[in-house]
Amino acid sequence: MSKLILLFAIAFSCSVANAGQLRSLFYTNRYSAIFTDTIKYNVVESNGNSLNTVNGVSSENNYNPLKDFTSNIHYVNCNYAMAEFSFSVDTTFPGDLACWDFGDGSTSCSTYTTGAWNNYSTPGTYTVSLTFTRNGNSKTITKPNLITIRNAPQVEFDLNNINKDSLFAPVSVDFLNQTIKGDGDSLTYTWDFGDGSVSAEFDPSHTFNSAKTYYVGLTAKDNFGCSIINRKEIVVKDPAQRNEINYIVGSCTNNGVPACGWDKHFIIEQDTLKIYGFTSGNCCTKKTATVTNSNDTIVIRTFESGPQCTCSCGYCFAINVPNIQRNSINVSFNGQLFTANRTLSSIKFNPFINDIRIYPNPVKLEFTIDYSALNNNNYQIEVFDMMGRVVYQNRKVTSSTLKVDASNLKSGFYLIRTFSDKSNVFMNKIIINKAH
Repeated sequence: MSKLILLFAIAFSCSVANAGQLRSLFYTNRYSAIFTDTIKYNVVESNGNSLNTVNGVSSENNYNPLKDFTSNIHYVNCNYAMAEFSFSVDTTFPGDLACWDFGDGSTSCSTYTTGAWNNYSTPGTYTVSLTFTRNGNSKTITKPNLITIRNAPQVEFDLNNINKDSLFAPVSVDFLNQTIKGDGDSLTYTWDFGDGSVSAEFDPSHTFNSAKTYYVGLTAKDNFGCSIINRKEIVVKDPAQRNEINYIVGSCTNNGVPACGWDKHFIIEQDTLKIYGFTSGNCCTKKTATVTNSNDTIVIRTFESGPQCTCSCGYCFAINVPNIQRNSINVSFNGQLFTANRTLSSIKFNPFINDIRIYPNPVKLEFTIDYSALNNNNYQIEVFDMMGRVVYQNRKVTSSTLKVDASNLKSGFYLIRTFSDKSNVFMNKIIINKAH
């Protein structure tokens, strides 16, 4: 029995050199050995290969375990592709180093890993190589033309032979699909007309029933699972906007009293009716007006059309109406009736008159308007925000003071417009601050 044990030990042992001494060592497998002390050994296999061991863990100097590497491409939003790479080894050690060259100028090195990834943002064909190093022993695998990034589709559309500035509700619009396919694409299309309606036709037609800015989107989906969308603004106008004119002439003026004052002025000069003053609205919309004659009244109606943004602005504006032969004429401006003469109209300019007291200001929940100093108890009042929207209205104020509930109003700057029975218009401002 003792002879069998000795023969087994000789068959699976190697020489260990340390400080001039030789020791016998048994291998647990082809690539590792077990020591019970913490001395560094130089292990020489019976076949001549050399192994280094530290603290009982061995690593191979002359063996590189790299077998192969693979790739997998994922398209992200069709704008670029993410390629995943992985390689296979039969053993791993903390000192292993894997260095990748992705062929697009990008490289990556990492230790003790079995994979990597790279984003390709430009269509083309790329050669990828992997260099795997263990204890100074390197091995490189190169795969020419491994990654091919295709050209993505270019989604485009337009209105078919229609003037975009002449769309009045209701209007039927024919859409023209101008999408350019990518490499190997088989595309399906989805149209979103911005009013809850959709279509899968290539060149659809759609009727817009209401005046509004619609955001129409065309989505093209290819056989790679990639979807690209292109959106355009379609402005459909109110039929009353036919023959409209641009009227805004000033820049945004939200700080201080504007040069044109807070009210509107009406005057006839050399057979031209001139209307000018202050108005407010969204910073980004197109400002237009229509002018019509109704018996002895000029009817002015203003509009804002097009996409809005988050800011609001005040403007000084001017509208000129030619060929006025009379010395006096009525003007209906957005439903309010004024009289224009060959001198300044009877509407008096009283910006932020001190005789009207508003308190508290700033206000949080409720404020009071005190008219007692004007000696007149018959008023109409409007409160509107900087978008020009009326947020409070009282057409019959008969007392010298009026309490206004502001609990539903958001924090911000508001204008208070008061009409008296003496054809006076007074403008005041108030700040609502829910934080104080």
